[in-house]
Amino acid sequence: MPKIIPGLREQILQNGKELLLDQKKALTMRGIAVSCGIAPGTIYNYFPNREALIAAILTDDWHASAAQMKESAENAPSFAEGIRGMYDALCVFTARYKDLWASYAGRGKYLSTQDERHENLIRDLRSFTGPLLKRFGTEEDLVLERILTETILSASLHPAVTWEELRALCGKIIKENT
Repeated sequence: MPKIIPGLREQILQNGKELLLDQKKALTMRGIAVSCGIAPGTIYNYFPNREALIAAILTDDWHASAAQMKESAENAPSFAEGIRGMYDALCVFTARYKDLWASYAGRGKYLSTQDERHENLIRDLRSFTGPLLKRFGTEEDLVLERILTETILSASLHPAVTWEELRALCGKIIKENT
């Protein structure tokens, strides 16, 4: 039975994230093992392969970003400020992993799960946009929840869409002083 070392999973994730975000270094199981001071095989007690480790890194980071978005949405004094908090946190997250996603884009074995992951992401984001629309809008505004959520995600991925444009959209959806 493999020996499980307390706190090592978190150390592997943290060191893996640092290596993943370091544009000069490739993320390898051997590189993470060296940075953690463990044998390469030890990592496999925690993660079955490199893809599972990357998924765990992104998931941990997503949970932190989602907590930030939730807090922004719940504490926003206005609709636009709630959307801005979501947008800012989402921009940080998407910018952090843009190169990683680009490296996987177009790879056949990953395309089958792309739609499912997109839907999961939209579902998570809608859990913030929906309550904002309910709090600051009308029942009529709720029909725009999916489109607004897709727009926020798209804007975070494409710097050509500015916050000012997104804020103008917020003003059109919710008649408030944005």
